[in-house]
Amino acid sequence: IIFDDLLSMKKNTTRTCFVIISPQALNSLSKFQDILITLLQKSVLKMVVFDEIHLLLQHGFSFRQCIPQLKPFIQKLFPSQKTNLHPLLLAMTTTFDNSDLSLFHDLLGIEFQNEGIYWSKPEQCNRKEILFHVSIRERISPAVSLVLDTLSKYDQCKAIVYSNTKTNAIKLHSFFNNKNDLRKNHGDSLLVHGEIHRYEKFMFTKLFVGDLKCSHLHPKLLSATSAANCGIDIENIYTVVHNQLPPDIKTIIQEMGRAGRQKCPELNSISYMT
Repeated sequence: IIFDDLLSMKKNTTRTCFVIISPQALNSLSKFQDILITLLQKSVLKMVVFDEIHLLLQHGFSFRQCIPQLKPFIQKLFPSQKTNLHPLLLAMTTTFDNSDLSLFHDLLGIEFQNEGIYWSKPEQCNRKEILFHVSIRERISPAVSLVLDTLSKYDQCKAIVYSNTKTNAIKLHSFFNNKNDLRKNHGDSLLVHGEIHRYEKFMFTKLFVGDLKCSHLHPKLLSATSAANCGIDIENIYTVVHNQLPPDIKTIIQEMGRAGRQKCPELNSISYMT
């Protein structure tokens, strides 16, 4: 029914249809790819949107193995010999510069007629309610103790502690559980790293952000490597701790979306330790 409805659309229709689909689903639906090409040829397909494009730029094709398989289809959507047929392409992310634009070209193998980087207003990125810390420590445990103090004080408060290695993430997970038991706090720690099965990883992150519920779990802290992609629009995450310094300024700006959704300046903090 959906396919027939899409194919019935005319060039000058006043209707607008948004199709939201993952790269994995698009790969598995060759018929849907054909329909999108047909809509392009009928001048009905007006815009293609890539969201969270920084993940592809930072991690390359290793982040989404399905993207290389989509390259032939993407190149059909943006044929090099018929640039007048190109739909608009919008690549969305918090951080983007000219070097990213060049990398985006190389990864997807397409050229554009006109291109540009469109910036949000500075006030849209100015998160005054978030407090940043940078501290030099031999051990991360004092900082995690401060996180525990905050978690015990506010029942709905959650925290993420990112580590640069799986070993550190496991140690912090164990440290949190031991401290929590000693304090008799109500709350659980979840552990996510790159070597656990992807279904487990998906389930644990969904449990942490609250998309999945479990009667005997009350997730309060996530100990993770960068393999845990929790997204940014998560309620009740007040503290994010990184057991390493950020590689660049863009990483800091990306992190500003992860905490502070409730705009409580006395609670929200992002810490980097080395």
